[in-house]
Amino acid sequence: MTPSPPHPVAGLLLDLDGTLIDTEHFHYESTLSVLAEWDLFLTPEDFTPFLGFSDLPYWNALCEKFKIPAEISYLMARRTEEYERILQATSIEPLPGVLDLLQHAEEHKIPMAVASASPRGQIAAGLKAAGLAERLPIRCSGHEDVPHDRGKPHPDVYQAAARALGVEPEKCIAIEDSANGMRAAQAAGCFTVCVPCTSHPTSETHLADFVVTRIDQVLQFLA
Repeated sequence: MTPSPPHPVAGLLLDLDGTLIDTEHFHYESTLSVLAEWDLFLTPEDFTPFLGFSDLPYWNALCEKFKIPAEISYLMARRTEEYERILQATSIEPLPGVLDLLQHAEEHKIPMAVASASPRGQIAAGLKAAGLAERLPIRCSGHEDVPHDRGKPHPDVYQAAARALGVEPEKCIAIEDSANGMRAAQAAGCFTVCVPCTSHPTSETHLADFVVTRIDQVLQFLA
């Protein structure tokens, strides 16, 4: 039996990359900038399986693949620097329906938190580039805000985001685009909605409790 959404909804827990903003190509570009220090290259096809990963397992896997002679901490910091540099030079539009969802939540005083696998610096850069920084000040990172081995698909970042709002995860709707993210939200006990990103749609929508094509279709649960 399909789970029912909480009523009333106590909070919205929002993934960032691929859910609120389409920035995975910037993550890919920033990775290439770091790998170029050793004349290495990662194909888009090899990058795709890492969508939704936290930085530590991401760079652990790349170091194993390429035998990069550098500390993981250096690689993670360098990619954040490159990602911030790239986004400082551009502005991006929130994905379709995002602004309508945020406006409804604000008007109806439904608290919201970002629950992202990315480091805080990358979260901040993405929100700022999309003009969403002031609207989403509560942010939990699957890199800094949970134990280093407990990023998505572990539930910790969603549990942390719910705690930051002062509510139970079971009373929240989590909105995700990636398989890792959906697994994390489900493990935390959230009612999980998948909104596949058009640029890299997941094939594992079955992991969610409900699937939509636009994020503002979540409004049906907030009436």
